[in-house]
Amino acid sequence: MLEDLIYFRRLMISNRTGHLTKEEVYERVKDRKDIALFVEAFMKDDPILFQTIEDNIDKSCVHSWVEDEVDCGLEDIQQIKYCEICELDFSKWNGN
Repeated sequence: MLEDLIYFRRLMISNRTGHLTKEEVYERVKDRKDIALFVEAFMKDDPILFQTIEDNIDKSCVHSWVEDEVDCGLEDIQQIKYCEICELDFSKWNGN
Protein backbone atom coordinates (compact mmCIF):
# COMPACT_ATOMS: atom_id res chain seq x y z
CA MET A 1 0.00 0.00 0.00
CA LEU A 2 2.87 2.41 0.70
CA GLU A 3 3.96 2.44 -2.96
CA ASP A 4 0.39 3.13 -4.07
CA LEU A 5 0.05 6.00 -1.60
CA ILE A 6 3.32 7.54 -2.73
CA TYR A 7 2.26 7.23 -6.37
CA PHE A 8 -1.18 8.69 -5.63
CA ARG A 9 0.39 11.60 -3.72
CA ARG A 10 2.58 12.39 -6.76
CA LEU A 11 -0.47 12.31 -9.01
CA MET A 12 -2.35 14.62 -6.67
CA ILE A 13 0.55 17.08 -6.79
CA SER A 14 0.46 16.90 -10.61
CA ASN A 15 -3.25 17.64 -10.45
CA ARG A 16 -2.67 20.64 -8.14
CA THR A 17 -0.04 22.05 -10.48
CA GLY A 18 -2.25 21.60 -13.53
CA HIS A 19 -0.21 18.86 -15.17
CA LEU A 20 -2.99 16.25 -14.82
CA THR A 21 -6.74 16.60 -14.73
CA LYS A 22 -8.80 14.98 -12.01
CA GLU A 23 -10.03 12.44 -14.55
CA GLU A 24 -6.46 11.58 -15.59
CA VAL A 25 -5.51 10.98 -11.96
CA TYR A 26 -8.58 8.79 -11.47
CA GLU A 27 -7.83 6.72 -14.57
CA ARG A 28 -4.34 5.96 -13.27
CA VAL A 29 -5.46 4.77 -9.82
CA LYS A 30 -9.03 3.52 -10.20
CA ASP A 31 -8.02 -0.17 -10.09
CA ARG A 32 -5.71 0.05 -7.08
CA LYS A 33 -7.75 -1.69 -4.40
CA ASP A 34 -5.39 -0.79 -1.52
CA ILE A 35 -6.15 2.90 -1.89
CA ALA A 36 -9.79 2.73 -3.03
CA LEU A 37 -11.05 4.80 -0.08
CA PHE A 38 -8.45 7.49 -0.77
CA VAL A 39 -9.43 7.57 -4.47
CA GLU A 40 -13.09 7.90 -3.50
CA ALA A 41 -12.24 10.80 -1.19
CA PHE A 42 -10.24 12.44 -4.00
CA MET A 43 -13.24 12.26 -6.33
CA LYS A 44 -15.37 13.90 -3.61
CA ASP A 45 -12.80 16.72 -3.13
CA ASP A 46 -12.10 15.83 0.51
CA PRO A 47 -10.24 18.91 1.85
CA ILE A 48 -8.06 16.92 4.27
CA LEU A 49 -7.20 14.08 1.90
CA PHE A 50 -3.66 15.22 1.06
CA GLN A 51 -2.73 15.54 4.74
CA THR A 52 -4.36 12.18 5.50
CA ILE A 53 -2.32 10.52 2.75
CA GLU A 54 0.90 12.10 4.04
CA ASP A 55 0.06 10.95 7.59
CA ASN A 56 -0.43 7.38 6.33
CA ILE A 57 2.79 7.51 4.33
CA ASP A 58 4.68 8.78 7.38
CA LYS A 59 3.33 5.96 9.54
CA SER A 60 4.01 3.24 6.94
CA CYS A 61 7.45 4.25 5.68
CA VAL A 62 10.71 3.15 7.27
CA HIS A 63 12.33 6.48 6.49
CA SER A 64 15.78 6.82 5.04
CA TRP A 65 16.64 10.51 5.45
CA VAL A 66 19.04 12.12 2.99
CA GLU A 67 20.42 15.63 2.73
CA ASP A 68 20.63 17.38 -0.59
CA GLU A 69 21.03 20.80 -2.14
CA VAL A 70 18.44 22.46 -4.35
CA ASP A 71 19.37 25.16 -6.82
CA CYS A 72 17.06 28.10 -6.12
CA GLY A 73 18.29 30.46 -8.82
CA LEU A 74 21.44 32.36 -9.54
CA GLU A 75 24.02 31.36 -6.95
CA ASP A 76 21.34 30.48 -4.39
CA ILE A 77 21.36 26.95 -2.97
CA GLN A 78 19.09 25.62 -0.25
CA GLN A 79 19.87 22.61 1.94
CA ILE A 80 17.01 20.11 2.26
CA LYS A 81 16.51 16.85 4.11
CA TYR A 82 13.91 14.36 2.94
CA CYS A 83 13.14 10.65 2.87
CA GLU A 84 14.57 9.01 -0.23
CA ILE A 85 11.76 6.42 -0.13
CA CYS A 86 8.60 8.49 0.32
CA GLU A 87 9.97 12.00 -0.33
CA LEU A 88 8.45 13.53 2.81
CA ASP A 89 10.23 16.60 4.15
CA PHE A 90 12.23 15.87 7.32
CA SER A 91 11.53 19.23 8.96
CA LYS A 92 7.76 18.93 8.46
CA TRP A 93 7.61 15.45 9.98
CA ASN A 94 10.10 15.91 12.81
CA GLY A 95 9.12 19.29 14.22
CA ASN A 96 12.25 21.11 13.05
